[in-house]
This record gives sequence, structure tokens and C-alpha cells, in this order.
Amino acid sequence: MIAQLEHAQELLRRMPPDKADATVRHVAQSMHRLFNLAVFPTRLIERSPLPRGFLPQIVHRRAKTYLYPEEAQVLTFREIPLVLRVLYGFLDREGCRVTEATTLDFCDVDPDYGEIHLDANKTNDPRSWAMGSDTTEALRRWRDHFHPSPAPSTRVFVYPETSREAGEPIDGAARAEEFRANLRKAGLARPQLFMNDHERRHICIHDLRATFVTIALAAGKTETWVADRTGHSSSDQIHTHRRQARTHAELKLGGLAPLHEAIPELRAAVPDHPVRSSDPHSRGSSGDRPQEGENQMHSEISETTAERAGFEIVPTTLAARRMIVVRLKFSRITLLAASACRRPLHRTVVT
Repeated sequence: MIAQLEHAQELLRRMPPDKADATVRHVAQSMHRLFNLAVFPTRLIERSPLPRGFLPQIVHRRAKTYLYPEEAQVLTFREIPLVLRVLYGFLDREGCRVTEATTLDFCDVDPDYGEIHLDANKTNDPRSWAMGSDTTEALRRWRDHFHPSPAPSTRVFVYPETSREAGEPIDGAARAEEFRANLRKAGLARPQLFMNDHERRHICIHDLRATFVTIALAAGKTETWVADRTGHSSSDQIHTHRRQARTHAELKLGGLAPLHEAIPELRAAVPDHPVRSSDPHSRGSSGDRPQEGENQMHSEISETTAERAGFEIVPTTLAARRMIVVRLKFSRITLLAASACRRPLHRTVVT
């Protein structure tokens, strides 16, 4: 047992010094998992040699970034294979993991009704959700006009038969290096996208998921709405994007353009029927104008009076007896009424 523990420690010591703390911890977690499986169900050993506290702590977290909406020009660059651009747009608008997207079959996605089902995933927690109307329309046009064989049992993201990459698996082309190379091809040059040092990590395709979470939170989406799509099992994982989301909102960077309009080939494909959209002003799946429902961040301002809202004004002067019209946000009426009226207010008791 002691020898096995020493071997595990030696493996961690031999990790390259440029590897992040999170990478070292992932290696330790893999060893921990392996020894646990050796205990049960295989019963090869009596107990794990790794003691409590073996997993190294993450002391330093490197800064990360995401794609700004204006950087979605990568979707217009025709030298990048169309299937990759559709995949990129799908990931940053729906938020699922890369492996979940690349293993999707058409039986898991319904482009006619806009529903997606992920029965098999990393957390073994089947989930489904309603895709954005723009994503739904984009996948419908991809299926009807560009996919080589859109049968229920075929992958959604495959290379068309007319391309040089026909038959190649999409996973190989979705590597981080390939993704960054495609960003450079499209002319993206923001330094934070490509910096890779002790303080900052360069962008990878997994960060399209961070793009989705950041823009969704900035648009007022709830953590529940986000987790339904990303599959995050802990709100702490989503919380790490909140500061970035607040900055995004303060800079007024906005949301992503509708996917079926952002990709030239899909925009040129004539749909067989009108595009369904519950919000004609929506900018896409994670745009500035969320669809109505529990995810809507209500910010409409309406005129009302303090008296109608359940308050009465203390008559300190003759002018104070006049009705004061107050512009209130309905969702924050109890917080904003006093400052808006600039008079001491008391709740009216109805008998």
C-alpha cells in the first residue's frame, strides 16, 4: 500500500511545471477514481492506498475569456468548414458540452419543434430543453439543405459528402488548436484570446460554453435556466461566470445574432415555411431580449401612483397633498417607491 502511494505521489511530482493546478488535480482525481474501482466493484484490492486529503488544492486559477458577440464573425468565414461553424454557433447558443454536441443524433434533436434531448451525458442526468428559435431554424436548414444523410440515427454534425473531409469524425476537427487556428483565420486578434501564460489561459472550444453562460446571465437568465442547458450540477460552477457577466452587461456588449442569419450559407437557404419566433425583437438564443416566461428579466417601467401601489403620502404641506406620479419598476416597487416620491411614505392599511 505504501509503495502504491509513493508511486502516485511520484506521478504528480513528474507533472510538467507549466501544467495548471486544475490539470494536476484532474490527474489525481483519475487515480483516486481508479483505486476506488479496484476496491469495488472489481474487488482487486481491499482498500485504496490514497489517503484523505491526497487531492492537491487548486492554489492558482488562471484567467479565462470568452467570445464577444462582435467576434462571431468567425461564423461568416467560408474557409472554415460549414459544419464547424454550425457547431460553434450551436455551442455558444445552447451551452452543452462539446462531446454532447458532437455525439448528437437527429433522433435526439427535433428541428421541427425545437426540442433537444440528452439522455446520455457526463453526469448521467438526462435532460432536455427548448432550443432558441434561431438555433432551431439553423439546424432545420442544415438538415434540409446541407447534411449528407439526415436520418434519425445519423450524427447531426458531420462533414458533407462534397467536402474534402467527407467521412472524417467531427471530434478531431474540434480540437482546441484547430479552434484557435480558425479564429485567427477569421481575423480575430484580441490578445486575451491567444495569451497562454501563468496568469491567463488561451481560449479553447470548451469556452464557447462559457460564452453561453456569460451572455445568458448578462441578459437576466436564471441559474436554473442555464443549468437546464449546460448540465451544471452545482450553482458554484455557474457563479464563477457572474463577474464576467456583470462586466458584459456594463459594457453593453449585447447578445448573439440569430444563428440562421449569422452563417451566410444558412441565411441564403430558403426555409420551407416561415421562421417561428415568439419574440420578433429577439437577437437570438442568448440575446438582449429574452423570451417571455420565468427567464424574462422584467425591466419594463410603467407609470403608477404611490396611492395605487398601496402607499399614501403624509400631508406635510398643501402641495404634498397632491397626487405624485411615480415611475416604478414593478419588480422593485418596495425599494424604489420612497426614493421616487421623495416623501415619507406609509403603507395603507385596508380595513
